[in-house]
Amino acid sequence: MWHVHARICPRNDYFYIKEVDLDHSCGVAVRTLNNPHAMVELVANLVGDDVRAKHGTRPINVVKEIKKDYGLNISYH
Repeated sequence: MWHVHARICPRNDYFYIKEVDLDHSCGVAVRTLNNPHAMVELVANLVGDDVRAKHGTRPINVVKEIKKDYGLNISYH
């Protein structure tokens, strides 16, 4: 099953991805935008490479990028 392990640095409010496993074994029935786990997978697939390439990416910047590029409203809470 997939997961993302990240931490927020209290000094600068950046989040850092510590570990990621994108293997997904859930059935299609749970893969909807109303499912928080599906939304996390979608965001990871859309911006995961960019976040890993740009160290120090702030969560609010990910939220804004998803809104600008894909028109999706997400929250990092």
